[in-house]
Amino acid sequence: MNLARDIKATDNGDIEIIDGKFVLADEERTLKQNIEKRLRTDNPDWFRHYLLGADLEDLKGMDNTRETGELGVERIVRALTYDGLVDLDKLYVRAVPTGGHEITFYIVVQLGYNRTISLEFPVDIA
Repeated sequence: MNLARDIKATDNGDIEIIDGKFVLADEERTLKQNIEKRLRTDNPDWFRHYLLGADLEDLKGMDNTRETGELGVERIVRALTYDGLVDLDKLYVRAVPTGGHEITFYIVVQLGYNRTISLEFPVDIA
């Protein structure tokens, strides 16, 4: 896993600027931002990065079943591990139906001893 730094984005995706200067995110925030970007991306949205996205939009219209959740988990794992952003043995993804037409994916990345990044990512499949 390669932890790098990037420009910090707010929770709604805006670039954070203080006193006219870009704010840099720490390594953990950068990784979280990269994970969220991949979860929101459908392929092939990124030129030359055809596998970057998790394609979770493809779950729309499917029944809220264990199989649909497992398909989402497989897509998330592929999107986060295909180029080494996250090591497979450091990644945990679980799908939980949280509504009639919603699946929330719980993602945990182990960074080191007692250091993790956790995300909840709800997906409307209606």
